[in-house]
Amino acid sequence: THIGRRHNHQPQNVSVLIAKVNKSGGLEFAASKMREYQQKAFDLLNTLPSSESRCSLEQLVMFTTERKH
Repeated sequence: THIGRRHNHQPQNVSVLIAKVNKSGGLEFAASKMREYQQKAFDLLNTLPSSESRCSLEQLVMFTTERKH
């Protein structure tokens, strides 16, 4: 079904979609991919000289990948 495409304003459909994502391991997969891209970002940043700009970018990577909301 295409619950995510239609009727997403109906709470029961949103609950069904969330349950399917949880059951399928979708959140764990997404978190794993996020950590993979986070590491790639740090690897690339580490090729740059240490600077205030690099530090700001590292903090941005941390903020976007470690935030809880």
